[in-house]
This record gives sequence, structure tokens and C-alpha cells, in this order.
Amino acid sequence: MEPLISIIVPVYRVENYLRQCVDSLLAQTYQNLEIILVDDGSPDNCPTICDEYAQKDSRIQVIHKENGGLSDARNTGLDVAAGMYIGFVDSDDWVMPDMYDYLLHGILRYDAEISYCGFVNIRNDWMDYKTEESDKVYTAETALNELFFDRLGNFAWNKLYKAELWNGIRFPVGRTFEDILTTYKLFERANRIAILKEPKYCYRIRQGSIMHDVSFINRWSIYTAIIDRYREAAPRLPQYRAAMFRHVRNWYIHELSNEVVFQPEMREGNMLLLAQLAPFVAECKDVLAEELHIDKWERKKWEAFSLGTVDGCKRAVRYHKKMERERARKNKWKKILNL
Repeated sequence: MEPLISIIVPVYRVENYLRQCVDSLLAQTYQNLEIILVDDGSPDNCPTICDEYAQKDSRIQVIHKENGGLSDARNTGLDVAAGMYIGFVDSDDWVMPDMYDYLLHGILRYDAEISYCGFVNIRNDWMDYKTEESDKVYTAETALNELFFDRLGNFAWNKLYKAELWNGIRFPVGRTFEDILTTYKLFERANRIAILKEPKYCYRIRQGSIMHDVSFINRWSIYTAIIDRYREAAPRLPQYRAAMFRHVRNWYIHELSNEVVFQPEMREGNMLLLAQLAPFVAECKDVLAEELHIDKWERKKWEAFSLGTVDGCKRAVRYHKKMERERARKNKWKKILNL
């Protein structure tokens, strides 16, 4: 018999998109599905729409619960899922008709515990395809490195997992960017992860989406997720420390320093973000500076930023400019010498 796939769909305030999502699941070429619609206390017509679909197709199970957020809704679905394999779909997105056929075939073909497909970012009439050149099969070690370097997405929704990987693992309740704190644990447990080249998931970019909100609370949440993942994982996986610090090194230090210095109208919120991020940089900077063999100007930038002050940010901006000039000079000489 074909193995059962449980697809968990958290539902909250998506009445304009929910039918497209559920219809795309019912249209799957792979038929042995359990579709779990978790109504997370949605105040619109979503609960009625969910019940309506459950009446139409026996593969649909609806759970109505008080609002607890995305993680809580996914966890509720995981607690009742009966499938040998688990998938997630966000209720404002939809999937290609053969997505779960494709993902299951990838797991079976490559003897993997997780398969991962490409996806399409969609905003109105604009589309951006995220694909691979060819299928790849990674060990847990390689996949974790790619994940921490952000060359593989943390998203829960473009993957199919063996259900046993979820034993004892749940999404952190009350957190956004919860996938950052969850996906690496599943990769760590898997022997093989199949990265499949075709895009099969349609990700809708819309106003109000968590992933595309740059408000203070979302920046606070993503900083917290990156810091907490590092503190959870680095003691156990020290070989990935530099990869886990990548976002902080490449973007957050420079981005926040510039905002503190040049956007005084945002100073209050940015100082709170600085108070969150600067102690983390102070905690990590010495061991990572040695590990990465960073140049003196980048080291000075980290040290200045870690002070957590406006003056420290001003110095960090100056050191960044010196670092860029020094790197440009070295690159110029490399080109000349190669000629």
C-alpha cells in the first residue's frame, strides 16, 4: 500500500486564500493523504470553510482550537498526525498538483529521511523561481552547513519528512521565525536529505506576512531566533559556529550600526535591538575571530559594536569603511598580479 502522508495546514485569517490552498491539496496526484486543517481560533469565515471541506472529502480532518499562534497550530497537527510522512502547507499558499508525489519519490529514490523541493515566490503578477540546477543528496553534516549558511531555507513548508524525525521535537510556541529553531534539529537526525531541483511550492508574498515585515518586533524576533539557535546548537555542533554567526557578521552588525548612527528618529527601538545583539557579539567575538582569521578592521568593528553604545556604533561604521577600503586594495593587487 502507498504510505500515508499527513499534511498539516494552520489556518488563521486567510478566508480569501484558504480555498485555493485546500483545493491544491485535494488535486494532488498522490491520493493517500491525511489533510489536517487546524483552525487556530480564526475570527473570520475560515472555520466554516474548513468544516465545509471536511464534509466534502473524508481525507480532511478539522481541529478547532483557541488561538495560540503558528507554532501551536502546527504542534496540534503533529500531535494527531497518523502518516508515515509529514508535510506542512501555509494556508495562504498553494502547491503544484504533483508536489507530494515528487517529494515522496525523492525520499524513496535517494533513501532519504527528508526531501526538499524548490519554490516560487509570488506577488500579484510577479514570480521568482527558487530552483536547483540538479538533484542533490546531502548527508546531515553537509545539509546542516548549507542550512546554517542560508543556502537552504529553514522553511517547514517545502519539505517532506519521515514522521519519526518529529519524535520529541516541536515548534517553539509563542515565537515567530520558529523554523530557525526547529529545522536544524530535523536535519541533524536525518542520515540523508534529498534536495530536488523542481519548484513545486507556491509561496504567496502579501502585505502583513511575517517573512516580509521589517517592523521592530520582527527584527527582535529574528535576532532572538538566531541567538537562541547558536546557544542551543554551538556547544553540540561547534564546527558550525561560524556558519550560525553568518547573519550577524554579514548583515546585522553593519545594518544596526548604520541605523543607530544615521537614523536618530529610530534611535529608541534600535537601542533596544542593540542591547539584545551587542552582548551576543561580545560573547562570541574572540573565539570566532580566531576561527575565521578576520582582519584587524573587522575585529575592531566587532569590538566597537559589542560595547552596545552610540559611540561604539559610530566607531563600528568607521572601521567597516576602513575594512572595505583595505579589501578593495588587496583585490586590486590580486588582479594586477594575476595579469
